[in-house]
Amino acid sequence: MEWNPETLQFLSQCFLHGLSPQPEPRCAAESSLSEAADRPNYGLAVLRLVAEPSVNEQIRQAAALNFKNHL
Repeated sequence: MEWNPETLQFLSQCFLHGLSPQPEPRCAAESSLSEAADRPNYGLAVLRLVAEPSVNEQIRQAAALNFKNHL
């Protein structure tokens, strides 16, 4: 998984939808993240998202938790 603006947007949206109380977007986001986690450099891309100050704090926290669990 390459680090670029599209990756940032994709991961941000997945983590945002993963926080949704509605099951449909949450399940779709979890599925997308599960597929993405199998790609090389997924952990680095998530970590870069965590370190990005322009990203919403909730998204960064969800990404940090995902990174911890990915390890």
